[in-house]
Amino acid sequence: MTRRDRFRGALLGLAVGDAVGTTVEFATPGTFPPVRDMVGGGPFSLPPGAWTDDTSMALCLAESLVQRRTFDPVDQLQRYVRWYRDGHWSSTGRCFDIGNATRAALERFEQTGEPYPGDAAPDAAGNGPLMKLAPIVLAYASKPAEAIRHAGGSARTTHGAREAADACRAFATLLLAALNGSWPRNVGDPGYDRVVAAALGAPAFAALDPRVTAALRSTREPPAVRGGGYVVDALEAALWALRSTSTFEDGVLAAVNLGDDADTTAAIYGQLAGALYGADGIPESWRERLHRHDEIVAFADALLDQDLTRPALPRFEHIRPRVHAQCASPQDVAEALATARQRGLPIAVRSGGHDFAGRSSTTGVLIDTRPMHDIEIDGTRVTVGAGVRLGELYDALDARGRTVAAGCGPTVGVAGLTLGGGIGILGRLHGFTCDQLEAAQVVLHDGEVVWCDEQRHAELFWGLRGAGGARFGVVTRLVLSTKAAPNATVVHLELPLAQADEALHLWQQLDDAPDELAASLLVVGGGVHIFGAHVGTKAEAAHLLAPFKGHPQLDELPYRDVKRRLAATGPGDGEDLPFHRSGFFANPLEVLPNAHGLEFDFSPLGGAYNRKAPDATAFPHRDARFLLKVAGRDQATVDAAFPSDEGTGGVYPNFPEPDRDPWDPAYHLGNHQRLQELRAKYDPHGVF
Repeated sequence: MTRRDRFRGALLGLAVGDAVGTTVEFATPGTFPPVRDMVGGGPFSLPPGAWTDDTSMALCLAESLVQRRTFDPVDQLQRYVRWYRDGHWSSTGRCFDIGNATRAALERFEQTGEPYPGDAAPDAAGNGPLMKLAPIVLAYASKPAEAIRHAGGSARTTHGAREAADACRAFATLLLAALNGSWPRNVGDPGYDRVVAAALGAPAFAALDPRVTAALRSTREPPAVRGGGYVVDALEAALWALRSTSTFEDGVLAAVNLGDDADTTAAIYGQLAGALYGADGIPESWRERLHRHDEIVAFADALLDQDLTRPALPRFEHIRPRVHAQCASPQDVAEALATARQRGLPIAVRSGGHDFAGRSSTTGVLIDTRPMHDIEIDGTRVTVGAGVRLGELYDALDARGRTVAAGCGPTVGVAGLTLGGGIGILGRLHGFTCDQLEAAQVVLHDGEVVWCDEQRHAELFWGLRGAGGARFGVVTRLVLSTKAAPNATVVHLELPLAQADEALHLWQQLDDAPDELAASLLVVGGGVHIFGAHVGTKAEAAHLLAPFKGHPQLDELPYRDVKRRLAATGPGDGEDLPFHRSGFFANPLEVLPNAHGLEFDFSPLGGAYNRKAPDATAFPHRDARFLLKVAGRDQATVDAAFPSDEGTGGVYPNFPEPDRDPWDPAYHLGNHQRLQELRAKYDPHGVF
């Protein structure tokens, strides 16, 4: 399933749920025959496919996000007022079905201009914020911290009660997991609350309104579960519908037939289920009848495209392309390169957009490979378009019982990850992701399209395996070797910060552990986290972690669930700590540098990572014990804390640094000169 399918599904799902639910809106449970289709009617006598305030407000919000290209609460409220006063984005041309709290907030905004006029009184905690939330999450899907923060802000534009904002933040984490391919196979394990806890972090999760937490953990059934207007009831009901069914259609009908605020319960369910099942998972007959279907799809596409052009880190937010070339083929890439050449514009190439140095952003021509998202599996090999993200690749391989040695971040682009190395939980067994590359299709600076492997353009193929993204051309397709997907045990151990030095000492000894164990060490905030996976049993994992104090959480799971669990529990995406420094270390560190407000992320190497010679591929860092990334809020503090003198001098190409030249020898060490010769041959004019 593509990311576009999920985006469309989330917004269409909201509108479809709203349109199906209007039939029995305000009806008491048990007083009406079960709804089985999209038939319209209800208290507002709507035609089939017409929707109510839920979708109207969601489209006002989507319109604001697309046109303003940022979160602007005043602009959002102005559009809501246009709906309230003039029927803007109404399915009937007039405002109807507006909630009391929303009406009061809009009238207060008209009088005061406040950006957050929602009533904070507990009795004003209606479900209005949840019913329209999807556009926020779609707009910031690649920046989870901002998505969660703005979800709370979106609630406050109309509803100021604590549980309304908390419910929106929690729901945003669930929707992010669905959009980004990190949703657990069985919702009951790890469960809604654990998905949210992993995304928010323990302190923020503990600070949630306890009523919201109870809704996330609820295992109740109707009639205890009710589709009422209270935001917590609505959240619980929507999650019950998801938990209790296995298709989009069945879930919508389950939500609707709870009655009461049926359209909103189904709209909330529809956002999450639409992202999980995709647009094609919504019954075609419902999509065909849906009012203004094509415009809703256009909004979803616009939010996706905006998410793709927005730099991954806020510090590069000001960099936007003059030309955004969405390339669906090598020929499109060649045309984009020609455009840049003719206009004298710089280029940048983007797959996942996770470049820490902002080099997948440009003021010139952005060559966006996301439309090349095809996946072809042939036995033990998989061919992927350069726009495929890890979550999409894993979804496709899971169905065949296969996987690749790569990371866990579902939104990371496969192409960029592979070209710059690629570290993951199977790496100690199988090597870097670049070691799994068997062939690649490349568009060269002059538009020529070539395939390279060990026989064809062999020197170019050598350079693609680890030099970094977009060095010699634009890679448009990659052929990767796959492995049988194993069962594994997820490990997670939390320790107090006072034990950081002891934990570091013990963790470094794991370099000699069996290759089946890959456990990272993360020191952040007030604690120490050891997390990863062991390809083996819980008993084996417990034995390997026995030297550590504390009681690790150990869960033996199929590999598809291992990746999703770790995607939710690993380090963040760098939004809150945007400055960093990384390096490889061949010798142990004695103590952890002492610096408040920093994140120390240690990734284990050894095993198959180190079995190739440093010049076997362009990736030279084959003698290191571990990789360390230090992140913080300002570069000076990060630089002062980073133990540069104790490292190998090597820098990870997939953790590029904005103040370091892209061809700095630190990225390539002993392979630097050979890569310069390769660059002179394949990119003589310095296009890349």
